[in-house]
Formats: sequence, C-alpha cells, structure tokens
Amino acid sequence: YNVKGQLYAMAGGDEKSFTVCTGGVVADFDDGGIFSAVTVLTVTSASMTITGSDLGGNAVDGTLSGGIDAIFNSGIYDAAKMANAGTYSVTVTVTVNAVYNDSTNRDVTISAPFTWTVDPYEIMVEPRQLDTYYTEAITVDDIMGVVGIDEDYKSFVTAVSSAIGGGTSYVNAGEYEYDLVLNTNEPGYFNYTLPDVTTGKINVQELTLQVSAGNAEVEYGNAVTPSVTTVISKGETPLTEEEISQLGAAFTSQYSYTPVLTYKPGDAVGLYEGAIVLSVTATENFMVENTNGNVNVIPRKIQITLGNLSMVYGTEQLPALTYTLTGGTT
Repeated sequence: YNVKGQLYAMAGGDEKSFTVCTGGVVADFDDGGIFSAVTVLTVTSASMTITGSDLGGNAVDGTLSGGIDAIFNSGIYDAAKMANAGTYSVTVTVTVNAVYNDSTNRDVTISAPFTWTVDPYEIMVEPRQLDTYYTEAITVDDIMGVVGIDEDYKSFVTAVSSAIGGGTSYVNAGEYEYDLVLNTNEPGYFNYTLPDVTTGKINVQELTLQVSAGNAEVEYGNAVTPSVTTVISKGETPLTEEEISQLGAAFTSQYSYTPVLTYKPGDAVGLYEGAIVLSVTATENFMVENTNGNVNVIPRKIQITLGNLSMVYGTEQLPALTYTLTGGTT
C-alpha cells in the first residue's frame, strides 16, 4: 500500500488497522487521537496462490493463507508422500493491490519458486573376489553370491562381465573383472545409486593335469611298452571319465603327452630310474604335474636240456656235448 508516496508492505494476518499520521508517518497504537489530522488505513492480506507438485508427483494448485510459512505447514513436502528421487518445485504467486501517487489502484504480482531435491539412495556394495575353475560357466548369480550387499536392495543391482557365460559357456583360466551396475529391469531402479568403487575380480583357476608313467619290469633283452595314466582335477576333486567325455574334443585336444625311453633292449640287468620320460604339452588352462617311470631289467630266464652221451669204454676222445633250448628265448 502507498501513503503519501511511500510504499509499505506487510506479511501475515488477515486484516490489520494502522493509523496514518500527519506527514505520512504510520503509527500502530490503540488509543487514537495523539496526533491531529489522522486517517485510518486498513491493510488486508494479499492473495497468495501456489502451483507445482508435491513429493508424490501430485499436482498442487490452490490458494494459501497465513504467509509463506503456509507452504511448509501445508504438508506438500511431507516425506511420507515421497514417490521417486528427483526435483520437485512449486511457484508461489503473491498479488498485492497498491495505491500509487496518481491515485490509481494496480495489482503487483510477485512470483517465487521453491524447489526440493530428493537424492537417490546410495546402495552400499562390497565387490568381493569370485574363485572358480576352468570349465565352470559363470553366471550373474555366481557373482552376486559373493557380493556384500543388503538383501533388501539386491534386486536393484546386477553384474556385467566378459567372463559371464550365461550358464552355457566358459572362459579360459585367468583373471577377469566384473562391474556392478543398477538393474534397469527392476521397477524404481532410478531411485538408487551406487558408490564409486563397484569393480570386483574373477579368478578362473587352472585344472590340474597329472600325467604318470607306470614303472616297467622286463627281462634282459626285451623292449618296454610304456603305460601312462592321466588324472584331471579341480583342486582336490578328480573329473570323472563321463565329465571329460562330455567336455568333448575341444577340451581333450588342449593337452598331449609322449613317453620317451632312455632304456633300450640289450642294456644290462639293473634298475634304470626315470628311464620313461614324459614330454607333456598343455594350454594355459592346465597346471601340469608329470611323473616319469622306472625300468627294472631282470635276468632272462631260459631252460637248457643237455643231450645224452654214449661212448665206448676206453675211448680217449669224449663225444661232443649237445643241448636243446627247451624254455625261454635267447
């Protein structure tokens, strides 16, 4: 309102009376008459409207009374109404009827925005290491099974990695990484965020390939036919023949072995330690443990039958001895 060219304003209250004294001085007192030539000016509350949305995303459009505090007391931004993270705002418009020096009445409109920001909730995660073995197909569930996370928020987080085979394929032995990300398939995922550190390790361990040459015992002069056994294990657990067969040629073609003999037929009787040497080759998916074999050469067993002799008494020259090999070979 305007008194003798001076603009005044008041907030709050429905209606209040002021005494306007000579010279345009405004006095607020009850016992009028202190000054002469006074007039009474009545000030009423300005019109205040509000538009926008509350924390639930519901439209707000109406009139408020009681001053600016009415915005905060109206329950528009009650946290219980919160729907989603984001920015919510209302615009408060105050309209004041002012009397100007030229005695005209004009509406003065003042608009002010009020903004509330609801930040996404940060889900705390601990990306721990997943240990597995070659030939084991890695799934998202495998990774999430080792991640430290509150069960209430687990559905909002998933893992991505080049090592994930969807349960149908597997990767070579080695070190891999996985990243934790928000699960965009989960309704309301945008209300959450993740910390800066969301990368974990996947350790795909080699299988143990044990190749062993059996010890051989031969008679002197004989050749040796080496015998070789293989055992493939995940840690302490050997794979069965059926499991190896199911893995197919793509698996068994990754390793091979060749026995090499340092012993040769005709070598003297005795023990030849490590005479069966295994030459083993394998890909990086296997940790090789090979054991060479021994050759024990024993005397050859033969049986000789001497021929009968016949001679005349007094003969000076003995007849020649004859024999026949009746057992074994030479």
